[in-house]
Amino acid sequence: MKPLNCEAAQGLSRFLELLQEHLRQGTLVKAVLADLRLDPDLSRITLRPVTVRGDAHLAVGYSYKTRDETRTLPMAETLLWLSNTLGTHALAAHLILTQGEIHAKWDKKGRCLISGGQTTLRPPPAPDHNRSKKRWVDSSRPWLRELGITDPSGKPIPSMAHKWKQINRFIEIVNGALVESDKENWSDASIIDFGAGKGYLTFALHDHIATAFSAEPRTLGIEIRPQLVEMCNGIAQDVGFSKLRFEVGELGSGAPPAVDLLIALHACDVATDMALGMGIKGRANIIVCSPCCHKEIRPQMETPDELADILRYGVHAGAMAEMLTDT
Repeated sequence: MKPLNCEAAQGLSRFLELLQEHLRQGTLVKAVLADLRLDPDLSRITLRPVTVRGDAHLAVGYSYKTRDETRTLPMAETLLWLSNTLGTHALAAHLILTQGEIHAKWDKKGRCLISGGQTTLRPPPAPDHNRSKKRWVDSSRPWLRELGITDPSGKPIPSMAHKWKQINRFIEIVNGALVESDKENWSDASIIDFGAGKGYLTFALHDHIATAFSAEPRTLGIEIRPQLVEMCNGIAQDVGFSKLRFEVGELGSGAPPAVDLLIALHACDVATDMALGMGIKGRANIIVCSPCCHKEIRPQMETPDELADILRYGVHAGAMAEMLTDT
């Protein structure tokens, strides 16, 4: 569009007309208010079109220095708020469209300049306010039922909601590492999970890679408790994972095997360090580790005089030891 220079009121009216026009056409991706005069900690305000119970609304997001807040408002209420904000409390506004942009800027003399921007193509906004969250794991997978994560109908059991969320987040993180790695084909990869426990994440990773690459990797779960190893091997056999097995074992026993992907999540005490060493010696392409307790670090801590009054409390000394362990 050609630049339009006009008085403040005219510019406000024209900008709101353009906003409503693109809302009707479904071509508004988002609107952004900047150069704000509302709160020194508020950097920008973003408005996105959403549908709530069949009615048009705008989700208004406030970006502060230390937090974000979102409010969903009816269209008429939002337009009234904008008419009282633009040109006074917000001196710049931008319409980000499916094709192009529109910018409005108010100067100190009360004039408003409206101009067009780049013609980048963007996908239309998702209209549903309650968009379904992407799940990395199919809840109908039989191993989830066998491990007690889902019920017979494939729905997550409420008491296991935290574990269901953890499994999905874990696969999301590891999938990103798989994509960024220089190994192209993971279908015949060697995967080792130290401290596999009940095998929740071991099964999830094995199934994810088998599905993504249409072939099972060679996955080994190592766990010190024989009863868990027996249980997991039984489930792997029942669900048809022929290349997934579990063994009783401890870190540090025997020569480090060749491995493509090594996992050691919350391996107790110094087991995390031993797993890192084994992954490096085994030339692992990816190592996924997070430390467990601070049993090794805490007895070695010597409290400096300046911190004696703080770290004499067990909860504070424990927090410091955990931070050092993670670091």
